[in-house]
Amino acid sequence: APWDKDRYQNYFLSNEDGTLTEAGKEDARISKAAQTMAPVLNFGAPQGIETAIYCPWEQIDAVPAEASVIGVHAAHKILCQIQIQADVISYHNIRRGDLSKYKALLMPVSKHLSKDVAAAVAKFVQDGGILVADMECGLYDEKHFETRALEKVFGVKHVKDDETLSRFNFRDGDEMQIPAVRVGAAPFLAPVLPFARAEQVNLLGNAKVEGRFRNGLPAVISNKYGKGRTLYFSSALFNACWNYSYMRASWPYPACRENELLNSIKPEILEIFKTFLSENGVKPAVEITPAEGANGGFQSTQYYIASLIGNDDALIAGVSYWGPVKARDVKVRFPSPKSGLRKVFCYDTADETL
Repeated sequence: APWDKDRYQNYFLSNEDGTLTEAGKEDARISKAAQTMAPVLNFGAPQGIETAIYCPWEQIDAVPAEASVIGVHAAHKILCQIQIQADVISYHNIRRGDLSKYKALLMPVSKHLSKDVAAAVAKFVQDGGILVADMECGLYDEKHFETRALEKVFGVKHVKDDETLSRFNFRDGDEMQIPAVRVGAAPFLAPVLPFARAEQVNLLGNAKVEGRFRNGLPAVISNKYGKGRTLYFSSALFNACWNYSYMRASWPYPACRENELLNSIKPEILEIFKTFLSENGVKPAVEITPAEGANGGFQSTQYYIASLIGNDDALIAGVSYWGPVKARDVKVRFPSPKSGLRKVFCYDTADETL
């Protein structure tokens, strides 16, 4: 291409003869280092991932394009803030037998499940899997015929929807509120109510009430099914969590997409997930120790290992950082490549430095 002084000079090239600027030299160094990672990018596999989030493509509610996706986003945000790395899977993965790779499965907004998918999920729990879901999971098949396929797995029987149920506790903890379910990603819009906020259920078998609504009805139920365990929320918990940032964001954090991870989930709800998963042996692939002096609890952990991909010789970790806070020293414990540790590269995507 012809030399365009206004476009190229002082960015990567300082002259038409190809002389690199300092920024250009840095990018050349980064590119050279990145080439050594090519085998990992091409042939590496996720490392240490024990948890999966089910993306409910069979969901056929009034607004299927948004309700199911919003639930998946909320489940991912919850796991982000308790430092659990996860894969996102669909019914294709389940039919392929991929559930055997995981120790835990989250199923947000999964009211509609085909019979073979529901049967595979039940077998996953029976064989020792950990399952967490919210209201009416598996109540219908993909054509909206009522099947109640997972009632015995969760130990609950659906009675009816109930929009009045909004406050509940977990074990002996403080009471928390479930915001009205909104399906509309933009803030400040009027709510769209595709389904109720909660449901009334009866217990089956030896299911145990872990939390109750203010009127005493079961809100959080645990159950042992075969060798596995389940935790069931009789409310639209995942969809409600998605909207939390827009309803509770506070200065100096604006209510915007970029700050979802910082503000979106109440610590009390995070505690439920962390407690249940930890009790059942689900651990992070990478351990992070929050910085001292941060503002307490889960919200202080601004660092999250979003991905860990590798082979015998190398690992690539995607590290997310959020929040307008000062730099802190954060302790991170990574697994080492099988061939041993020789070099550590850190690429900052904001400053473009290596």
